[in-house]
Amino acid sequence: MTKKFRPNQPEKAGKELWLLNQDNFKKAAFWLVLFLIPTQLGLHLWPSFSNVAGIRVDYLSPVIYFTDVLIFILFNFSYKPFFIFLQKQIRTNYFLIFPIIAIGAIIAKSPENALVGIFKFFELLFFGHYVFLNISQKIVAWSFIPAAILQSAIAISQFLLKSSIGGPFYLLGERSFNGQTPGIANASLAGDLILRPYGTLPHPNVLAGYLLFVLILIFSFKQRKSKLYFLVSLIVVFAIFLTLSRTVIFLILGYFVFSSFYYAFKRKILKHALICLFAVMVIFLFLLSFPSRYFDFSLNQESILIRDKLVKNSISVFAISPIFGVGLKNFLVNLPFIQKDFFLQPVHNVYLLLLSETGILGLTYYLIFLFSMFK
Repeated sequence: MTKKFRPNQPEKAGKELWLLNQDNFKKAAFWLVLFLIPTQLGLHLWPSFSNVAGIRVDYLSPVIYFTDVLIFILFNFSYKPFFIFLQKQIRTNYFLIFPIIAIGAIIAKSPENALVGIFKFFELLFFGHYVFLNISQKIVAWSFIPAAILQSAIAISQFLLKSSIGGPFYLLGERSFNGQTPGIANASLAGDLILRPYGTLPHPNVLAGYLLFVLILIFSFKQRKSKLYFLVSLIVVFAIFLTLSRTVIFLILGYFVFSSFYYAFKRKILKHALICLFAVMVIFLFLLSFPSRYFDFSLNQESILIRDKLVKNSISVFAISPIFGVGLKNFLVNLPFIQKDFFLQPVHNVYLLLLSETGILGLTYYLIFLFSMFK
């Protein structure tokens, strides 16, 4: 008995070749970019313009990340909507930011670094536009949440091992380190030196900031009360506390304080208010257990002194070219001309960095853009 032809066989084959569909391929690439945001898999290049006073500076090393490759693929598929977006900006005042950064590149001490910065600016502008057009709660849930779980698991493992994990995590950007590695972020708790976990990010504070961002996304979900999201939130919060990031932990404390008042007086939901109040008490007791870490506001701390020096450096760099700035990625290039000692770090404040590199005009347009986003 011969078998009859089944018309659904091509459909089955189509499912097997799911990624060959252009829309599906774009969805997969987009998901992968969002998932890999906290990783550092990339190729570091060391051209001559990445040196300052004959020393390699990793901040100036152009890096081709795997996420850059994926974003370039997305650009090849979706450049038309982006060009339409740019054409619309020509008719608005926002377009003036482009000649501002171009003039900054022309007058920069290192035009090569400025060009790298401009390329990165347009890359992020395209990706931001792509995210705006294609983002959804489903994509966020299936990209950021698995990434946050992975980063939390890596951070917890690093904290327990008191070192990096190594192995395949090196490919994701995990640095090789232990508590004795020069320049590593340690913290003193109750007289013990504690290694702060990095995940696959460049600093524990960056890891804490990323996990807080994901936590905010989870709290914004309509299904945030589900058991799965609650469990993920607990894991993420636990990992944040292991980073010992004071700013992020105080932000979480402030959130629960605000929520307890909100549920008690605005929503009149006593159960939720009591849960938030309990969280406040637990966090506050944790902070009180380590007063030297969380309640030492002395201005003589090394981290405070370093930040103060960087702020003063940024003001000096800004004075070099106050209108157009010294050019993107040119902050460090100008430091040897304004400081006596050799301390090559960018200022730890995005607004001061923008002011230094794009001048008054660049920072003004950035602030206008921010305010327009919240209208």
